[in-house]
Amino acid sequence: MNWMQNTIIVVLSFLISRVMIDANMHCYFIDRLLMRSKLNISTMVTGLLISSYTLSLFFSNTVVILTMIPIIKYILEGIPEKELKEQSATILVLALIYGSNIGGMGSLIGSGLNIVYLGLIEFYRFPGRENITFFSWLILGIPGTIILLLFSRFILKLNEKKMVFHQNFELSSGQEAPAGFKKYLFFFIINILLIIILTAVQFIAKPNNIIQNFNIIDIIFLIYLACFIFFAFIVPRGNKRLIFFGQNLIYLTLFLISAPFIAVIELMKELKNRLKFSISGNFIKRLESGITQIINWIWFQFFNKKNIDLKQKNKRTFVSINQLIYDLPFLGLIFMGLIIGFVYWFSMWGDIPATPEMDGYVIQFLEKISIMLIPKGDEMLLFFLAINVVAIFFTQIINNTTILLIMAPLLIRIAENLNLSPVYFLLSVTMAASAAFMTPMASPINAIAYAGVPGVSLKQMFKSGFFLTVLSVFWITTIFYLIEKLYL
Repeated sequence: MNWMQNTIIVVLSFLISRVMIDANMHCYFIDRLLMRSKLNISTMVTGLLISSYTLSLFFSNTVVILTMIPIIKYILEGIPEKELKEQSATILVLALIYGSNIGGMGSLIGSGLNIVYLGLIEFYRFPGRENITFFSWLILGIPGTIILLLFSRFILKLNEKKMVFHQNFELSSGQEAPAGFKKYLFFFIINILLIIILTAVQFIAKPNNIIQNFNIIDIIFLIYLACFIFFAFIVPRGNKRLIFFGQNLIYLTLFLISAPFIAVIELMKELKNRLKFSISGNFIKRLESGITQIINWIWFQFFNKKNIDLKQKNKRTFVSINQLIYDLPFLGLIFMGLIIGFVYWFSMWGDIPATPEMDGYVIQFLEKISIMLIPKGDEMLLFFLAINVVAIFFTQIINNTTILLIMAPLLIRIAENLNLSPVYFLLSVTMAASAAFMTPMASPINAIAYAGVPGVSLKQMFKSGFFLTVLSVFWITTIFYLIEKLYL
């Protein structure tokens, strides 16, 4: 039951990253890599590229971007010359965008687009989807993305030659080693290795089911997740007195119950501040105050205390549930849900209920187009290239998740008519759509990085991104064409 394993891995990786983030391990890692004496622009570009790539293999690349932006700003503060500062801002942000996008391709958990892909292959229940595991993705993803990383470093190197001059910087370290640094590092390595080993066993051995539809790896993953949730939210930091276990359990329960109300409040705030909806600020404050009072009243009944702030971190847990809830992008999730709902409704328009397959007007139209597009003879490679070119360049003007959702029905029909594996054909386009290097609107992380660092040249971003995009589309097409020819 790979869908369950993949879902658990996504949840586990998210919780592991939260443990490491709450311990400030990610900042310390970046600090050790970058904050060394006598740095110049070239070494900092290499450091940003490698660190953002590496972290994006095991953390969400959005988290990586948000972590790196303050570091780039700190570097730029040490550059007095205006022209060099603007050039440096552009090349450092490009290194961050390239590393994060490429790292997101290399791991099942690195990018939100990968999760959308997993949802699509499970929704359509394609044969072969059981081969997509954390382990198998790394086997394909890391070698393939290393080549893209080298391409990106070459392009950035060309940009460096156009800079006014190279200056050495004396950057003092801003991060001290977190308390228990070695324990946290050991914790991270052990968990990642455990996930890799379990998914490798699933991929290679494919164990038989022993309880209904669950095999031994499924059962281990379920136990693993339950234990990790208990560790993250219930086990107290430091003192392990029984009362602190009880406090953490009550704290978790209160915020899980309050989560829908918090989501509504935060959504109203985002609608008011970002989209200028006419929502009363006093109404939002009263609603938030009411929830705070209710939580504190219940807390007082159990522990004779009233000291809970909705946004204050719970220092007695390894992951603070309230901060996890507040960090969720509520407006983005609503927007994504609307896109998925619209695409599904559009695909079902005119569907005949008596038939099991989707055969609405749009699907029938796409099927006719797919038949016209079917290549003949030795045109398969050019066909793969054409499809990936469409995905990779439309991604630059429309968000990559939207592109994947829009193209999915057409790609599925084409794969069926060509007797291709929809799992790998759709994965090829997912990788192409992840190569979002040219514009800020191509992916959320591009938009965050571009908006977060002043002085980034849009012209240079487009120009450099274009060359990397062209190299990427040829490389991705070659990989999946060979997979289709040699292994499927």
